Amino acid sequence: MSTVLAALVIGVIDAARDIATDAIDKDKVDRAITNAGIDPTLLEDPDARVPLEQHIKLWSILATQRIGLDLGKALGMNGMGVVGYAMRHGRTVGEALTWLQRLKAVIHPEVVPAHTIEDDALVFARPISPVFARLREPVEAQAAALVSVMRALSGRELPVLRVAFPLPRPDDAERHDRFFGCPVTWAAPLLEVAFPASALALELPRNDPRLFAYLARKAEALA
Repeated sequence: MSTVLAALVIGVIDAARDIATDAIDKDKVDRAITNAGIDPTLLEDPDARVPLEQHIKLWSILATQRIGLDLGKALGMNGMGVVGYAMRHGRTVGEALTWLQRLKAVIHPEVVPAHTIEDDALVFARPISPVFARLREPVEAQAAALVSVMRALSGRELPVLRVAFPLPRPDDAERHDRFFGCPVTWAAPLLEVAFPASALALELPRNDPRLFAYLARKAEALA
């Protein structure tokens, strides 16, 4: 059975609670956990594994509201567990991202997008499974989370060069243009988010070789 890191599920739940506007909305999030069939004890351990089917079910419940962008912004690195904690203490953005690619299976091999350099752009890209494309909100959440991750990792307000969604253009597409502050393309073959390639050379503000080595061993033990 395919599984995802519990930290990812916990991060989505916590982000949904963070953006909830009142107690009623927070109760909806709590009910979503039950309705998705998620064992609450799994959420007590961020290193545990949650069945992918239940993660998808959780998203199918949450995605009935337009929360993707706000949830992704709130999620950021919080869904990466010990992998994300280790990344923060690497030497440069580029080295942290390379290490993430080696450890992506700890989170889920299809969740972490590959990154390439195209001209002067650092491009994250990944295909989206039909089930998530139909839900829409998790796709928008991942794009927003990528922006939050890159800014948290670098400690800078990195500009977004372009975004492409493998989704039909929505009626409120201007909201996405404002959120990302760059051109957004719709009905693309892949989800893509691009930043200046110069970001790879940025030194991380929390660079700590000893702490990185310690956390990296913890993460690698989960692989």
